[in-house]
Amino acid sequence: MTKRPLTVTLWLIGAIGCSGAGSNQDVGPELVASPRADGSADPAQAADDAAGAQDSRAQAAQAGDGSRTDADGMSADGEAGDDTPEDAAGDGDAPAAGAGGAAADDPSAGTGGAGGGAAIPEDAPAPADVSPWADAGPFASRVVESSGPDGQFTLFVPDPLAGDGTPNPIITWGNGSLTTPSSYRSLLSHYATHGIFVVASNNTNVGSGQEMIAGMRWAIAENDRADSEYFGKLDPDAVGSIGYSQGGIGAVIAGNEPEVKTTVPIAGGDESITNIVHPIFLIGNENDTAAPIDVIEPQFTSEDTTGPFVFGILLDTGHLETLGDGGRHRGYTTAWLAFHLLDDAEAYRVFYGDEGCTLCEDSEWDTQRKNLQGAGALAP
Repeated sequence: MTKRPLTVTLWLIGAIGCSGAGSNQDVGPELVASPRADGSADPAQAADDAAGAQDSRAQAAQAGDGSRTDADGMSADGEAGDDTPEDAAGDGDAPAAGAGGAAADDPSAGTGGAGGGAAIPEDAPAPADVSPWADAGPFASRVVESSGPDGQFTLFVPDPLAGDGTPNPIITWGNGSLTTPSSYRSLLSHYATHGIFVVASNNTNVGSGQEMIAGMRWAIAENDRADSEYFGKLDPDAVGSIGYSQGGIGAVIAGNEPEVKTTVPIAGGDESITNIVHPIFLIGNENDTAAPIDVIEPQFTSEDTTGPFVFGILLDTGHLETLGDGGRHRGYTTAWLAFHLLDDAEAYRVFYGDEGCTLCEDSEWDTQRKNLQGAGALAP
């Protein structure tokens, strides 16, 4: 089969929709054909990928028993749950001081925003695991539907807004193919409990990144609009783009915008990632047949990616891990956002440090890192 460019290949990535009351059941296929260079669909390639995704769908069907817990600690069947995945990692306590942000080695080398901060000791011990971030945060959350530009977005809002006196950072979320924010309701609500304002397009095809950019800029404008509920409550200097599958493509494209300070593509991505100089956390799944590691890995190995870059491969799982409550992706993505957007010093050593990191020592992950020369500078 002819090898296609990364962007074209990843347009084929499908996500699986969820239906039912708060569960991951009733999973169906959602692969879409990639556009060819002339703009027409390539159904033969889509069929190849659809066949390869059957294993992932089978895993989802087995996992869709309501065993995952929602951000409020309740399982899908209403039973109480601890909402804490066993993301065991290296020993050591969390570092004690600092405030977060991130800076690339040379922000002028490309597009995409870059943060900054003071130093934190590189030998500060890494947290033993990511349970502080996998567990629900200190805030309640609420869902606002039919909001955003043209009423075509869903918001996941910390309650109260700026509850600790600090404006809430903004993330723009990208759905997988043919899914809507309802497929990730527990995960996005979870981010809100950690004080992050989430704007998610209801569009089922966000690979262009344009919907994600529109949502982000709407939220920033609402922060400045005097009669808005969100006036002065959001932090326009702490913005991230994050997305799953096709939404990972959109997240990378949105990440080229100067407002964005960090980008998290999950089982997806785009060649334009090489223009981004801010910190990137790329997530792959070992057994992913819809977004295979060899398809997404070039984003990490490219010599043109110059900012701090962490590439984590979750072992023994397929394409569907992110659906619902985020699975084992939840704790690490929350910790990444907490450090880079919330100034959470304790989250620094989850990913950074010369003496190893929590993710590096986690036996459930295979981790690679690069461009960390500035990691001390980008530390809180």
